[in-house]
Amino acid sequence: MHWPRINADVRGFLGRHGLVVTVYAGLTVFMTSPFVSIGNLRGSVVFDGDPGYVMWAISWVNHALLTQPQNLFAANILYPSAGTLALSDHAVGVAVLVHPWFWFSDNPILPYNLLFLLSYFASAVGMYFLCLYYTDSKAAAFIGGLIFGFCFFRAHHFGHLTLISNQWFPFIVLLFHRLRERFRWPTALVWIGLLLLQLLGNWYNAAFVILIITWVMVSDFVQNRWNLTLFAQFAVCLIITALLIFPFIRPYSRLPKPSDYSQNKAFAADLGSYFQPPLNTLLGWHFQNTKRWIWEERSTFIGYIPLVLALAGLVLWRRTSWAWTYASLAVVAFVLSLGPESLDFPGVTFPGYYVYKLFPPLVQLRAGARLAIVVTFCFSVLAAMACSRIPPANRRQPASISLRGWWILPVCLGIVIEYLPVHLGWKASAAPHFQPRAVDLWLWQHNIPQSGPVFFRRPKQRDRKVVVELPDYNGTSEWSLEGLYTLYSTQHWMNLANGYTRFLPPNYVADFEMYGRFPSDEAVRFMKQQGINYVVIHTDHYPPERRAKLSSCPLPETRLGNDWVYSLR
Repeated sequence: MHWPRINADVRGFLGRHGLVVTVYAGLTVFMTSPFVSIGNLRGSVVFDGDPGYVMWAISWVNHALLTQPQNLFAANILYPSAGTLALSDHAVGVAVLVHPWFWFSDNPILPYNLLFLLSYFASAVGMYFLCLYYTDSKAAAFIGGLIFGFCFFRAHHFGHLTLISNQWFPFIVLLFHRLRERFRWPTALVWIGLLLLQLLGNWYNAAFVILIITWVMVSDFVQNRWNLTLFAQFAVCLIITALLIFPFIRPYSRLPKPSDYSQNKAFAADLGSYFQPPLNTLLGWHFQNTKRWIWEERSTFIGYIPLVLALAGLVLWRRTSWAWTYASLAVVAFVLSLGPESLDFPGVTFPGYYVYKLFPPLVQLRAGARLAIVVTFCFSVLAAMACSRIPPANRRQPASISLRGWWILPVCLGIVIEYLPVHLGWKASAAPHFQPRAVDLWLWQHNIPQSGPVFFRRPKQRDRKVVVELPDYNGTSEWSLEGLYTLYSTQHWMNLANGYTRFLPPNYVADFEMYGRFPSDEAVRFMKQQGINYVVIHTDHYPPERRAKLSSCPLPETRLGNDWVYSLR
């Protein structure tokens, strides 16, 4: 290994791009500060709902890789149903990035926060290099990275870490261009690896990256007319990728099929989604736009400056095919994001309806508004193209980030102001830390005998005992609290009858209707038939008369504050 050459390459990279990377790092800390505090990486502003599920999924995948990699989908939730990891996103492509953490710790918060920071930072850096490839202008590329890395879409989907982890989009396109110019199998293997990470992180992003790379590859093929050798090489890469992801697709084949497109219509964008700043932006707060807020699915605000720059990029680069490639892709993504039927003009059918007819599995991707990230991706490239034509940039003297590029400061400031999330009602610096409950430690001790280093003491799924926690919140106004049971199960890894997923097993509602009658004799008999070992009752969520009835039950094993544990075996 030639260490002097490697050191020289690193120094050269830092000399050329060190300032950009440093600024992106600082902006990552600043733009994510409402959600993640660098000084409080073990704290989280939200534990329940979707964030709690993603934290659990990341922990489960890494736990399963250490204990039962051949049974990854046999998750510990929604017992006794099988393959329950496939009832929502498995998050494998995200979870493996923090795998070493779980050799030594079961705390799910710090790796979640690190992945959240990475999604912003790596997205900006990747788009910077992609735009630099197209424009040869550092200042222009910097703005492209700023738009894609810190767009409001990421703040909007704070609770969907796997959805905002689309940082590999620009790297995948960039490596395709490198392979197209000079195909090398080591580079191709890296390309396949990034494709796998992106495809296995989130099913929305899997569909989006397929759309992007297909559009780019077809455009390149039309422009350059590939020879047979190059075509075969890329075909081999794609076949390898498809074979590797097939085992992760197969478990989802048993999901219930939607009976209509009502959810696709409900979670589609409308014409105002892209142009109305949500309430939780400075512009939206100023105009008190209560119609759009940070958690509303249709808050797909694209930003006025990126929109203007993207249109300018198309005009200034109208003689180049890549400008039209990204402009046409943006139009396609925008139209599909409007769903199968217009929300502005009821009864008007959109192309999305026919896409769902042709490709029925896409109906499962019910929130078409999320295609806004593809529109943002295209706008980032077009905006960089526009900025590359602003003086002092020209063909002989590419713009650099210096005093000569004075125009970059107001443009960047304007983009940051448009995207900055405000008035969220919490402080990440004061966010509480995740702490196992006393009952979690008790369950961990009563699971099966465990000893040795943390990464060797986890029991196999079939050996674990079974617990049900009550009350059940599914179907109530407090449904998000069900995610806490899922999250806290990472501290004992018992099989859990509860679960927080997009799809519930067919028997779930009926089972919990019976569980909810505990401590009646029929409920106890049913629980024993189901193989339940322990019942945890959170009595602070029960009225006094119900607590009195529970106190008279002869089954209590222990009482840990307001959490009472009953043993059925």
